Parts: sequence; structure tokens; C-alpha cells
Amino acid sequence: MLNSKPLVLFLAAACSIGGAFADPPRPALPAPVVNVEALFAAIENMGYIPTLRDDGVLELDMGNGERFVGKFSAYPYRYGGDNTAECSTIEIVELEVSPQLRYAARCNNGVNQDIIPTVDNAAFYTMLESDGLQYSIGNRYGTVFVKDIDVFYPDYYVRPLQDRDRELLESGTSGTVLRVDSINQGGSVNYEVLTATGRQLFFGGREVVIEGEFIPAGNAANGD
Repeated sequence: MLNSKPLVLFLAAACSIGGAFADPPRPALPAPVVNVEALFAAIENMGYIPTLRDDGVLELDMGNGERFVGKFSAYPYRYGGDNTAECSTIEIVELEVSPQLRYAARCNNGVNQDIIPTVDNAAFYTMLESDGLQYSIGNRYGTVFVKDIDVFYPDYYVRPLQDRDRELLESGTSGTVLRVDSINQGGSVNYEVLTATGRQLFFGGREVVIEGEFIPAGNAANGD
């Protein structure tokens, strides 16, 4: 049976904010340790156009207005390869491991750095902070742990707004719309967050992995 308290608390975060968002803060993201030029070449060979945004988000144009967004894990590691060589070529691989599928940039010299889910628009953080909700942002797996609510994974994919989405955003003043997408077995909730940059799903009911200290309202900082 669905526990209504987390749902009410979390939805309240999207409804209680006054005023528009003006360049809200975003927790600093880890920097790439892999060769970015080699990474971009690997992505372009897959048929996508990569961009490393000023805020540290790796973004891929997937076509038809859809974007892939990810960040670099703060925990690079070695896996095979020639550790005497420079990172000149990179292979992108899927890692189907706990607690969530993710991608890895695997250098020819054995240096690996995972590309993990991330929040696309910083208005999401401001939404939480404005309602006094504490949260942690993980830089190992990409978790978003909203205290007393749930553990979420952002979707890698951000989809374009539909006409109805734009109407919802324009009818409010917060710059963010939070709505229930679906309810999982066991009662956890998947949410869809609408911002000016698109629609991003947040999958609830994820495994509890503590990746960093909780960030008090109004004090965004690094996760683990």
C-alpha cells in the first residue's frame, strides 16, 4: 500500500515555491580524468554529438529534441589495458551492475571512469531547498537521496516538452512542475520533473546507498 506521507511532502516541494528561478545553484560535478578528446571521438563514432557543458554535465544530442545527460564518477578505477600507455582511445561500455545500469569510458591504458546519471536542470535542487528538504547527491552511482522521502535515480534521457507541459510551466511561477509518472510495486513513486530544458524522470524506490552528507536547504555542495 502506498505511503501517502512521502508523496504529499515531495509534491508540496513543487507547489510551495514563490517567484521564478534565476540561475539556481548546482552542486559541483566531478571532472573527467579520461581523455575528453578520445571520449568525444568514441561518442561521435557511435553517431551522436557530445558536449561537455560549463556545469560539468556530459550531454549528447540524441535527435528529435531528446538529450542524454550524465556526469563523470568521482571514482575512476583501473580495469585491464596497458598501464604504460597514454589514454588515446576509449570504448564506451554498459555496466549492468548493482545498484543501477551505468556506462563506463574505458581507456586503452586501463583507466576507467563511469558516466552516471545526473540532474539536468538545477531548478530541481532549488525546488527541494525551497521546501526545506535535505538531500544528498551521489558522485559514485548518481543517487539523489531526498531525506525522509526516497532514493531516486535520474533518467539518463531528457525529453522535449510537449504543448501541455509548456502550459503547466507557464501557468505557475516556480519554473518547475513535479508530477507523478507511475507507482512501483511496493508503493514507491516515479516522478517526472518538468523544467524549461525538458522532461526528466526520477525513478523512486532505489536501493539505499549513502553517497554523501545531506545538503541543508540553501547550501548545495558536493556529494560523496
